[in-house]
Amino acid sequence: MYSSNALIDPSGSRAHADQFHPINLQPPVLFEGWEEIGAPLGKTHADTGRTYKLLTDSRGLEPPVPITGAVTVMDQPGCPQMSPPDELSCLHAQIRLDCDKLEKSLSFLQQQMEEVFRSQNAEEANMLKLKKMAESLGHNIAAEFTSLHQFLNDEEQQMKGRLREDVEKISHQLRENLQRITEKRASIECTIVEIQERLNVQETAFLADVKSLIERSYVKFKKPAEVPLNLLLGEFAGPLQFIIWRRMFNVISPVPAVLTLEPSTAHPELLISDDLRSVRLSDTWQELPDNPERFDDCVSVLSAQGFDSGRHYWQVEVGNKTMWDVGLAKESVNRKGNIILSPEDGFWTIWLRNGNEYEALSTPSAFLSLRTKPKTIGVFLDYEKGQVSFYNADDMSVIYTFTDCFSERLFPYFSPGEGDGGKNTEPLKLCGLRL
Repeated sequence: MYSSNALIDPSGSRAHADQFHPINLQPPVLFEGWEEIGAPLGKTHADTGRTYKLLTDSRGLEPPVPITGAVTVMDQPGCPQMSPPDELSCLHAQIRLDCDKLEKSLSFLQQQMEEVFRSQNAEEANMLKLKKMAESLGHNIAAEFTSLHQFLNDEEQQMKGRLREDVEKISHQLRENLQRITEKRASIECTIVEIQERLNVQETAFLADVKSLIERSYVKFKKPAEVPLNLLLGEFAGPLQFIIWRRMFNVISPVPAVLTLEPSTAHPELLISDDLRSVRLSDTWQELPDNPERFDDCVSVLSAQGFDSGRHYWQVEVGNKTMWDVGLAKESVNRKGNIILSPEDGFWTIWLRNGNEYEALSTPSAFLSLRTKPKTIGVFLDYEKGQVSFYNADDMSVIYTFTDCFSERLFPYFSPGEGDGGKNTEPLKLCGLRL
């Protein structure tokens, strides 16, 4: 792992930022004037008839080109035919302008190099995190299967194989990201070296292809797309025995929880069934006590059962509804006025809007693309591991997984949604154990 202030010299070795050789940003030495002399020693100007020679620079060095011979007028924009002193002044200004541009290019590239290192460090950290996660998930899979009968051994091996395939797939994506980062880093290093070399050359060679060099230096580094690691949690750290039970009808853990709704938390426009296992939106406002536990603005209700430890799973039938919210809420959440469904506000939820728009209300929220429209939503909680996973309970495919740290009692949360012009009248139903 490398810190973000590490730099790379042209030989490929790594060095700390304060050990990196400073870049010479001084322009090439210019000869600062002309002196009128006798004709045999100098150059006679065609217009004035006077003879000049270049003065030595401040270091006492002679000009880099012979005095004799024609003085070439630089074919630069804004530099028309002019006398040698004016021509040299124009050249000086042009080189200074390009030096300023190169200094800005170099500063930009150095910032990009820092971003490259930060991105590389993040990807390398993800590789280590993936390795640890894979090991943990492998142990979890083995632990789940130890409670099953021997004939389930084939299922265990198949699931481990899928884990290896998924880990290899993610590893391949991370390796590709690191390869792209390495190639971009090498490109930036080469451009930096080229700029350093250009800043130390004679003025006549300095301007060659400077524009192209400057343009190449501003190709911005694009950070690779983030590889989601939490997908493995939903697939391999969920209620694995329950998934196998759907095929084998054998021992399962956790056993699906038998939940009931808590009427004292229900919004006044919600109607709860007599068995406390379904809820729908009413057309009328009920006169109910405005107790602290009740939602008074959002049409929501909590379960009567809460959890402060252990692993739990339950299912909610959503049917053909066009709008609903399902998830978990902390006991201390705000229940008065408008509420925000987010982990920061004590909610871990997903919802449906407009009949086909699924969203995980994370930070930031995540739009969900589902292969099929679920009729039943499964929710899994591992309190100690801080995991909340959602499933399409029709086929036990993973919808989304939250990870967090819990410190208080959590309650299943439900909202049947608004009426949606009469299209969303079906109730939400808490499902019992179906064999």
